[in-house]
Amino acid sequence: MVVIKLRNTVQPTPPDKYKTIDEFFADMYDYGEIVFAYGEQKYIVTYYDNKLSIAESSAPDNLQSFASPEEFAATFELAGSKFKDIIAEIDILIR
Repeated sequence: MVVIKLRNTVQPTPPDKYKTIDEFFADMYDYGEIVFAYGEQKYIVTYYDNKLSIAESSAPDNLQSFASPEEFAATFELAGSKFKDIIAEIDILIR
């Protein structure tokens, strides 16, 4: 018998919020893309080829790239706060 394990093909219902930054990292590695809202703005985060990129959904030309999800969480800011400090406040829309 041959068992083939596919990468997460069925996505569970996403939580409304992350509790920890580690949950965010796990989703980035598993799904490769997350759409979230913070305040009135929506953001698209992608993880591809060991690089994380983020852009506002209404301004994709403002793309910012980071060497890793950890670098992103430590240095990217929204409304003057580091992403890792506001992780529990973002609304997860799509993963």
